Amino acid sequence: MSRRPNYRIFLPVVLAFSLLLLQGCVKKQPIKVGVVAELTGKQSELGINLRNGIQLAAEEINAAGGVDGHPIKLVIKDDLGTPEGASNAENAVIDEGVVAVIGHLTSNQTVEGFKVTQTRGVLLFSGTASSSFFNQKNDLFIRTEPSNEYFGQQFAKYIRKNQNVSKMAIIYDIDNDTYSAPLAEAFANTFTNLGGSITVQTSFSGSNTKDFASIITSLLISKPDGVFIIASPINTATIAQLIRLQGWEGQLFSAPWSQGQDLINYGGDAVEGLLSLNAFFINDSSPALQEFKEKYQERFAEEPVFTSVIGWELMTFLAEALEKTNGESVGLPEALISIKTFHGLVGDIHMDEYGDSSRALYILKIKNHQFESIYKIEPEE
Repeated sequence: MSRRPNYRIFLPVVLAFSLLLLQGCVKKQPIKVGVVAELTGKQSELGINLRNGIQLAAEEINAAGGVDGHPIKLVIKDDLGTPEGASNAENAVIDEGVVAVIGHLTSNQTVEGFKVTQTRGVLLFSGTASSSFFNQKNDLFIRTEPSNEYFGQQFAKYIRKNQNVSKMAIIYDIDNDTYSAPLAEAFANTFTNLGGSITVQTSFSGSNTKDFASIITSLLISKPDGVFIIASPINTATIAQLIRLQGWEGQLFSAPWSQGQDLINYGGDAVEGLLSLNAFFINDSSPALQEFKEKYQERFAEEPVFTSVIGWELMTFLAEALEKTNGESVGLPEALISIKTFHGLVGDIHMDEYGDSSRALYILKIKNHQFESIYKIEPEE
């Protein structure tokens, strides 16, 4: 006589095994990250490269298993390069449930976007907004770029001590005045404290100024040894062209903001020899950067610019912090700050308790239509 199986014993085991199989088949929900940048307009080159760098990093993270098994999903919006566009883009990505937002390109856009993210309780993570507006604040803003005051001070020190320049003229774009005005002021104060003089300091609107020629004429009448241009790549190129057309042969200097390929493409011979400053060198020989450039070229069929590197670093840095929070937005600012030192593609990024950062700076020179590093400034303790 055969014994009937005891289904009361087997049923829980079967159910448990089935549940495990079901869980293995269910994909974990994606972690949404907002990306906001100027993707159309005069500065679209820098914005598109920022987005591409973020995208490349997200693809690498997902290929490696995501964040604790959760894939990264980017929610990308164009901020149009306007204050209204920045606010709209922030609200749009937050409405889609992002855990953090990476962006914007300029300090003015970032300030506008921050008004939204701070109010709505979402972290804004930037690699280009160096405005003093964000200095030493306990808020929902973190950046991997040193402050514009630091840039201005270090550039002025370098020029005064290493270049045969004692009289400087400054021209800056007021469309991004939370960045350009403090940078100009910090540069001017340091330069004069070191015995130099500022012959003239003038401004223009990159979106509205039509007659650059008269501005350039008044600039050169002051007879400077050097001209410091604080503007976007295309506007810096335009100003350089007009300066050279008037026969002036002094030394040109530009801000980190200017360093896109458009500066060289539009500036041509007028920007040969121009000196600039940035938080890293795009043509550095470090293995990590070389590997990134090869992957970027393969993925997007073009050479990266500095915002491409910034985008990759931001996304990779953010993913490291998300591992600490299990992909949640709660505790994300603290997780980023707790990392303290992030190994970037060119050198380390050091984070303080406020989410402000320091890293090495590079003096760059345009030679034979490409950037060449001629001097490195180590971060101050």
